[in-house]
Amino acid sequence: MSDNKSQECLPKVALDFIDAVVKKVRYRKKIRQEVREELTDHFYMALKDCVTDEGKQQVAEEVIEEFGDVKILASLIRRGKKRCRSLWMKTVVATMEVIGVLLLLVVLRVSYLAIGTPVISVDYVVWLNDFVRQGRDESLNANPYFEKAVVLSDIEAPESLKGILDERGAINGENIDDVRAYVAKMDPAFAALRQGAAKLYYWPVYQVGENEITSSMGLLSGLLDKRMPALSGIKKLAIRMGDLGVALKLYDGDIDGAISDSLVLLRLGQHMEGTGLLIEQLVGIAVAGKGYAHIIQIIDTENVSAELLLRCQKQLESFSEGRNLLVDFSSEKVFQLDYIQRTFTDDGTGGGRALLKGLPLAVKDFDDIVRGFVTGNYPDRRKAVASVESYFAESKRFVSIAPWQTKTEESDALTAKMTVDVNMQMKPIVQSFLQIRELSWRVMASHRSLIAVCGVLRYEKDKGEFPSDLQDVVKAGYIKGVPVDPYSGRPFVYKRTDGNFLLYSYGLDLDDDGASPYINPNGGKQRTWGRGDGDAVFWPVIR
Repeated sequence: MSDNKSQECLPKVALDFIDAVVKKVRYRKKIRQEVREELTDHFYMALKDCVTDEGKQQVAEEVIEEFGDVKILASLIRRGKKRCRSLWMKTVVATMEVIGVLLLLVVLRVSYLAIGTPVISVDYVVWLNDFVRQGRDESLNANPYFEKAVVLSDIEAPESLKGILDERGAINGENIDDVRAYVAKMDPAFAALRQGAAKLYYWPVYQVGENEITSSMGLLSGLLDKRMPALSGIKKLAIRMGDLGVALKLYDGDIDGAISDSLVLLRLGQHMEGTGLLIEQLVGIAVAGKGYAHIIQIIDTENVSAELLLRCQKQLESFSEGRNLLVDFSSEKVFQLDYIQRTFTDDGTGGGRALLKGLPLAVKDFDDIVRGFVTGNYPDRRKAVASVESYFAESKRFVSIAPWQTKTEESDALTAKMTVDVNMQMKPIVQSFLQIRELSWRVMASHRSLIAVCGVLRYEKDKGEFPSDLQDVVKAGYIKGVPVDPYSGRPFVYKRTDGNFLLYSYGLDLDDDGASPYINPNGGKQRTWGRGDGDAVFWPVIR
């Protein structure tokens, strides 16, 4: 029946009742229209035999009385309509209800995580400065000289020397004048570098203001912004001192000066190893590697006297006295602890909850985030700190394990700890940890092998023949002990050949390939180190 017909036939009391019920149903417009039509038809059928208005009014009132309370009737109608939905409609509605609940949960969780104020209670910049200095007198610090050298080295190399600096050229009669002129300009910087290398210790001074800590990386970003120019300058200066300064001395026949400056580079690199920021330690390892490369090339290509070999060997031995680990992760731990205090609340007793930005330090993966959202339970500040402390303690153990031990069960467990059992904040830099560990052991192998090479060559110069094995070199007093290969756990492989000798490490593949060096698949060139079959051959020198 149409609405127009209902308006003509039904008394006002019936129309008012229908309006009230439809309003109380609180449903979609289409359903409310259906309810209106159904109630209108019901009243129409009840009143069709009434001939007077009074009769219609009376019957309508009786029908309304039978229907009962408007609110209850509307509720019953609404439930009935829901039960009559099609299966697909019920599925859609149920899905929307679940999504609604989940969205509400997310809003509540995010709101909770967003509310709270962290407390910056520890100045980790001060802590880091105290840690790297270790109470030493400033007169023992090499850093002021290194910084001075960087400032003095701000001299652009002429275009004719760029080929030498990118290892595509060498000093020759055509560019020698340019080399001399440029090295003369760089001499004050090189002199400052030598002064710094002669110091017993090295520690930088870290400075960063709160307003400079703006990145999601926290304190690390501010310190990197401050230190990167100096670190880039040191690396650039080391390359120029080696590829131009050392090379010029060799060109002029000053073998002693060339080795001395190569040792300066080695000492510069060693000063930076095992202290400060991870990037500083990487720069130190790279510079030390440059020093080793120059020394071994000089010994290989020049007629180095036994006396100079002895001086070089003693310097190398003094550099290694009291040195264990070449890597220290203390600064990285500091950054994690500082990030915790910036992204967790503080209850004053070491506890507190994670704020939204602190979740990457509280969980290991996305699944942990989801579980926390559902349960409302994330690790608190105390657990986050304990996790960081435990991780770095295990990392220190991991780094101290020599490569040849990596096949053991304990090392496998530590490797898993390093790569898997780590919070989301740390995961992006784990590969840097593994890389610096590997580079550190390469440096240690290079250092030990170079001492052995010096001892063997001195033995040959004094006795007129190469030793039958390294033990003979020890017995004759040319080296203090048989050097151990970090990649085998045994002495470096030494073999006397026809008029020469072999000295090599098992290399990264951890097995003896009979002195066959690693071949770089890109170009087919031999390399001392590489991921693949091949040994790290130290002598004869790979050119």
